[in-house]
Amino acid sequence: MGAFAMTSTQVLLTAGGYPKGILGWRRRSTNAALIEQVNDTASILVINSGTVAVPIWLPTLTDEHEQESAMCWFSRRGTMPSVYREIAIGKKVKSFYLSVTTYERDVAAANLKLLKLILENNRLALLALYPHDPHAIDLHITLFGVALVDVQKLQDYLQLVL
Repeated sequence: MGAFAMTSTQVLLTAGGYPKGILGWRRRSTNAALIEQVNDTASILVINSGTVAVPIWLPTLTDEHEQESAMCWFSRRGTMPSVYREIAIGKKVKSFYLSVTTYERDVAAANLKLLKLILENNRLALLALYPHDPHAIDLHITLFGVALVDVQKLQDYLQLVL
Protein backbone atom coordinates (compact mmCIF):
# COMPACT_ATOMS: atom_id res chain seq x y z
CA MET A 1 0.00 0.00 0.00
CA GLY A 2 2.77 2.45 0.95
CA ALA A 3 4.51 2.89 -2.39
CA PHE A 4 1.24 2.78 -4.27
CA ALA A 5 -0.33 5.49 -2.10
CA MET A 6 2.73 7.77 -2.13
CA THR A 7 3.00 7.78 -5.91
CA SER A 8 -0.54 9.03 -6.47
CA THR A 9 -0.78 12.50 -7.99
CA GLN A 10 -4.19 13.29 -6.50
CA VAL A 11 -6.18 12.16 -3.50
CA LEU A 12 -9.92 12.52 -3.08
CA LEU A 13 -10.86 13.04 0.57
CA THR A 14 -14.43 12.50 1.76
CA ALA A 15 -16.09 12.77 5.15
CA GLY A 16 -19.60 12.74 6.50
CA GLY A 17 -21.25 14.17 9.57
CA TYR A 18 -23.55 12.39 11.95
CA PRO A 19 -27.03 11.57 10.62
CA LYS A 20 -29.83 13.93 11.63
CA GLY A 21 -33.54 13.20 11.59
CA ILE A 22 -35.61 10.12 12.32
CA LEU A 23 -36.16 6.82 10.55
CA GLY A 24 -36.49 7.23 6.78
CA TRP A 25 -35.79 10.95 6.91
CA ARG A 26 -32.27 10.67 8.29
CA ARG A 27 -29.84 12.85 6.36
CA ARG A 28 -26.06 13.03 6.63
CA SER A 29 -24.07 16.00 5.37
CA THR A 30 -21.09 14.94 3.27
CA ASN A 31 -18.22 16.77 1.67
CA ALA A 32 -15.31 15.97 -0.61
CA ALA A 33 -12.07 17.75 -1.43
CA LEU A 34 -9.48 16.94 -4.08
CA ILE A 35 -5.88 17.35 -2.96
CA GLU A 36 -3.36 17.59 -5.78
CA GLN A 37 0.37 17.05 -5.81
CA VAL A 38 2.20 20.37 -5.29
CA ASN A 39 5.88 20.90 -6.15
CA ASP A 40 6.64 17.17 -6.40
CA THR A 41 5.46 16.48 -2.85
CA ALA A 42 3.47 13.36 -2.15
CA SER A 43 -0.28 13.87 -1.91
CA ILE A 44 -0.33 11.00 0.61
CA LEU A 45 2.60 10.53 2.98
CA VAL A 46 2.79 6.98 4.30
CA ILE A 47 4.43 7.02 7.74
CA ASN A 48 4.07 3.33 8.59
CA SER A 49 1.75 0.39 7.87
CA GLY A 50 -1.10 1.95 9.86
CA THR A 51 -0.48 5.69 9.55
CA VAL A 52 -0.74 8.13 6.65
CA ALA A 53 -0.61 11.92 6.48
CA VAL A 54 -2.42 14.10 3.93
CA PRO A 55 -1.72 17.84 3.67
CA ILE A 56 -4.85 19.98 3.78
CA TRP A 57 -4.09 23.60 2.91
CA LEU A 58 -6.12 26.21 4.79
CA PRO A 59 -6.39 29.97 4.30
CA THR A 60 -3.94 32.01 6.40
CA LEU A 61 -5.38 33.83 9.38
CA THR A 62 -3.91 37.27 10.03
CA ASP A 63 -5.76 38.14 13.24
CA GLU A 64 -4.20 36.72 16.42
CA HIS A 65 -7.63 36.16 18.00
CA GLU A 66 -8.75 34.15 14.95
CA GLN A 67 -5.54 32.07 15.10
CA GLU A 68 -6.22 31.20 18.74
CA SER A 69 -9.81 30.38 17.87
CA ALA A 70 -8.60 28.10 15.05
CA MET A 71 -6.22 26.27 17.39
CA CYS A 72 -9.11 25.66 19.82
CA TRP A 73 -11.24 24.40 16.92
CA PHE A 74 -8.47 22.07 15.71
CA SER A 75 -8.20 20.60 19.22
CA ARG A 76 -11.98 20.13 19.34
CA ARG A 77 -12.42 22.67 22.16
CA GLY A 78 -14.19 25.38 20.19
CA THR A 79 -16.12 26.26 17.07
CA MET A 80 -14.91 27.15 13.60
CA PRO A 81 -13.48 30.71 13.49
CA SER A 82 -15.81 33.26 11.89
CA VAL A 83 -13.37 33.97 9.02
CA TYR A 84 -13.29 30.27 8.13
CA ARG A 85 -17.08 29.98 8.56
CA GLU A 86 -17.65 32.75 5.98
CA ILE A 87 -15.32 31.06 3.49
CA ALA A 88 -16.81 27.57 4.03
CA ILE A 89 -20.41 28.54 3.26
CA GLY A 90 -20.02 28.52 -0.52
CA LYS A 91 -22.65 29.42 -3.09
CA LYS A 92 -26.04 27.65 -2.94
CA VAL A 93 -26.88 25.84 -6.18
CA LYS A 94 -30.36 24.72 -7.27
CA SER A 95 -30.72 20.95 -7.18
CA PHE A 96 -32.95 18.70 -9.28
CA TYR A 97 -34.32 17.21 -6.06
CA LEU A 98 -36.12 19.73 -3.87
CA SER A 99 -35.11 17.92 -0.67
CA VAL A 100 -31.38 18.13 -1.49
CA THR A 101 -29.34 21.21 -0.64
CA THR A 102 -26.17 21.63 -2.68
CA TYR A 103 -23.38 24.19 -2.57
CA GLU A 104 -20.62 25.17 -4.96
CA ARG A 105 -17.35 25.73 -3.11
CA ASP A 106 -13.80 26.66 -4.06
CA VAL A 107 -10.77 24.69 -2.81
CA ALA A 108 -10.41 26.60 0.46
CA ALA A 109 -14.12 26.25 1.26
CA ALA A 110 -14.11 22.52 0.41
CA ASN A 111 -11.07 21.93 2.64
CA LEU A 112 -12.63 23.84 5.54
CA LYS A 113 -15.97 22.02 5.25
CA LEU A 114 -14.15 18.68 5.05
CA LEU A 115 -12.11 19.55 8.13
CA LYS A 116 -15.30 20.48 9.99
CA LEU A 117 -16.79 17.06 9.26
CA ILE A 118 -13.55 15.28 10.22
CA LEU A 119 -13.53 17.07 13.56
CA GLU A 120 -17.17 16.08 14.15
CA ASN A 121 -16.96 12.46 13.06
CA ASN A 122 -13.25 11.51 13.35
CA ARG A 123 -13.44 9.45 10.15
CA LEU A 124 -12.04 10.05 6.68
CA ALA A 125 -12.03 8.14 3.41
CA LEU A 126 -9.17 8.52 0.92
CA LEU A 127 -9.09 7.59 -2.73
CA ALA A 128 -5.61 7.71 -4.26
CA LEU A 129 -5.96 8.74 -7.91
CA TYR A 130 -3.76 8.36 -10.96
CA PRO A 131 -5.51 10.51 -13.60
CA HIS A 132 -2.79 10.24 -16.26
CA ASP A 133 -2.19 6.48 -16.06
CA PRO A 134 -5.03 4.47 -17.65
CA HIS A 135 -3.58 1.20 -16.31
CA ALA A 136 -3.40 2.25 -12.66
CA ILE A 137 -5.91 0.90 -10.18
CA ASP A 138 -7.10 3.45 -7.67
CA LEU A 139 -6.57 2.73 -3.98
CA HIS A 140 -9.32 3.30 -1.41
CA ILE A 141 -8.43 3.76 2.27
CA THR A 142 -10.90 4.37 5.09
CA LEU A 143 -9.38 5.91 8.19
CA PHE A 144 -10.71 5.77 11.72
CA GLY A 145 -9.16 7.78 14.55
CA VAL A 146 -8.13 10.79 12.47
CA ALA A 147 -5.80 13.24 14.22
CA LEU A 148 -4.82 16.74 13.15
CA VAL A 149 -1.13 17.60 13.35
CA ASP A 150 0.77 20.71 12.38
CA VAL A 151 4.00 20.67 10.39
CA GLN A 152 6.23 20.70 13.48
CA LYS A 153 4.47 17.73 15.10
CA LEU A 154 4.69 15.78 11.83
CA GLN A 155 8.42 16.48 11.52
CA ASP A 156 8.97 15.40 15.14
CA TYR A 157 7.00 12.20 14.53
CA LEU A 158 8.91 11.41 11.34
CA GLN A 159 12.24 11.79 13.15
CA LEU A 160 11.06 9.33 15.78
CA VAL A 161 9.95 6.82 13.12
CA LEU A 162 13.14 7.08 11.05
